[in-house]
Amino acid sequence: MSLILHLECSNLKYSVALSEGIKLLCFEESNERNPIRDLIGMIRSLFHQSNSNLSDCKAISIDIGPGSYTSLRSGLSIAKGLAFSLTIPIIALPLSYILVKSVLNLNPDDSVITCIDSRNDEALFTAYNSNYEFLISDSMPKTSFSQWSFLTQKVKKLALVGENLDFLDTQNIDYEVIKYKSIPNAESLVLPAWEYYQTQKFADTRTLVPIYFKDPNITISKKILT
Repeated sequence: MSLILHLECSNLKYSVALSEGIKLLCFEESNERNPIRDLIGMIRSLFHQSNSNLSDCKAISIDIGPGSYTSLRSGLSIAKGLAFSLTIPIIALPLSYILVKSVLNLNPDDSVITCIDSRNDEALFTAYNSNYEFLISDSMPKTSFSQWSFLTQKVKKLALVGENLDFLDTQNIDYEVIKYKSIPNAESLVLPAWEYYQTQKFADTRTLVPIYFKDPNITISKKILT
């Protein structure tokens, strides 16, 4: 039994899932009022629902961002604690790859661009080919998307995927553009995590850190300084 535990903590509405291979066994999602500490109770509930034990888990997959600073750090701390105690690996999935894997049935000449909104005047755009292979990634003002150099590439169809695509101006793009609204949750991790698991693409648990839009501004207490 190859059970994988999935944690999605890149935003305030976090979720957990349990899968065997690519089969989803159970899923739980928080409401935005729940603190991150409730994640432990949700994980226990998954194994109770599936009539399995935490010791049956073979790996833990987690969305490593970018996303909410506090949620990413808290979720990864829980994942690391479980991984060390169970002696199992962590599968670290970038949010852009989770999003691109939600787009199915691509043709050979198609491209996919994931859009991760940073909630201010910028967004992170990442391009992949039809084989889900990384091409390029750039952070830029949302209003500059139509001038991105990647859009000069010749493709048959362009798929845009993300949570908030309304601000993207695609009228001046010469080829077909299809927008897919995708809000990732723990179920979204099942397919890419299984691919990573089969190829043994595991993270270094000791050195793994989340991906942030910008380096965190960590301050030191004046009491410590004095």
